Amino acid sequence: MTSPFDSMLAFAVSRAQAYPHTWPDDSSPEEAPIVDLGVHRLIVDKWVVKPGMVTIAASTRNAGVDAYGFEFDMTPSDARALGHQLIAAAAECETAD
Repeated sequence: MTSPFDSMLAFAVSRAQAYPHTWPDDSSPEEAPIVDLGVHRLIVDKWVVKPGMVTIAASTRNAGVDAYGFEFDMTPSDARALGHQLIAAAAECETAD
């Protein structure tokens, strides 16, 4: 049995960082800056910009007030594959406890 889709569910993120390339000198990853993205929630939505696409929004601390953050669109088949990978990774983490 599946639950109805709810675009208001927000999933907490404990860490969101970017590791940008230091072009043109990518020879020293240890010295590359680590950027805190300020993302605190992941939200799944649909048809945000383009019909038929699944959107993952990575929202800032003010997710309940504004929509600032990052958005990633993917096909439904890729969204299903991502969901399967998340389930498999969660199961592996739980068995490692």
